[in-house]
Amino acid sequence: ITNLGNAGEVAINADTMLLDNSYIMAQTESGEGGNITLDLKDFLLLRNSSRISSQAGTEGGGGNGGNININIPEGFIIATPKGNSDITANAFKGKGGRVGINAAGIFGITPLSRAKLEELRPDDLEPSKLPTSDITATGATSDLSGTVEIITPQTDPTSGSIEFPTIPVETEVADACSTPGYAQSSFTITGKGSLPPVSGSKGLG
Repeated sequence: ITNLGNAGEVAINADTMLLDNSYIMAQTESGEGGNITLDLKDFLLLRNSSRISSQAGTEGGGGNGGNININIPEGFIIATPKGNSDITANAFKGKGGRVGINAAGIFGITPLSRAKLEELRPDDLEPSKLPTSDITATGATSDLSGTVEIITPQTDPTSGSIEFPTIPVETEVADACSTPGYAQSSFTITGKGSLPPVSGSKGLG
């Protein structure tokens, strides 16, 4: 859903979802980004430059980024790390939106801070032009950045193995952030289950 006014809403409920060079969009060229909600049971697989986007102002117009909520508490989000698939709630002249993810595990796609994005794409801050698979919620300025919040279990690696979907993916993970000292989108990991959560929340970068 892409238009010159405010974008609409997208809500999908399914067992599994495969995006292969495909898009789920509630973005707008000039106006408020829409909200996207995915309620899934087993897994979300992103491949070959796929997009989940609630960007606002894609043509330089105003508007705030919409919110993206992906709920898959017993399943997994899997992406090819260098497959250029992105989850974005950015805004070019407004405030970035919120990306909220609740999943048992996330593989091959990582949050990317504004500082790192400025380093890699200083002219346009466009994550879709990077080869990596990224999660972003940038705004017009650092102060207007949105948030990325990820909830996953705190898994003890010695407690046994986890059975993953039988889909081949690359196992390398892209560098999410390596530039300290900047005010950026926040990235929070909240634990659940028998182990204590990671305390606090800090900005990326």
